[in-house]
Amino acid sequence: MRASLSQRGYQTNAAGVVVPLFAITNLGPQRFIVVAGTEKAKYSYDFTGSLPEVLEPGKELLLPIPLANSTPGSRAMVACEKIYADSFWPKNIRQYVDLHFLKICPVDIVRAGEFTK
Repeated sequence: MRASLSQRGYQTNAAGVVVPLFAITNLGPQRFIVVAGTEKAKYSYDFTGSLPEVLEPGKELLLPIPLANSTPGSRAMVACEKIYADSFWPKNIRQYVDLHFLKICPVDIVRAGEFTK
């Protein structure tokens, strides 16, 4: 999975709070599921209020991602999960094979200002 995440401005949410607006772009040939969140500390993620969405190849999604003011150094991030086509083998077995035998992680974390491999 290849993706980029960049800030595109601000918007006011339903509660009247101004939140940063981020664009996640699929730079690869395969579609995947994205869920927006905030990285509060190393390996500490908050996905509160986020719904998963499918991102097609070459497309872009605009996502409001509220940042935690109470946590210094928090930053926007998106979890990108590989979509497995229907097959004889269950999804969890294919994920296990990817992760442990093929050394392919089925979920990548994309942080603001970074690109995935």
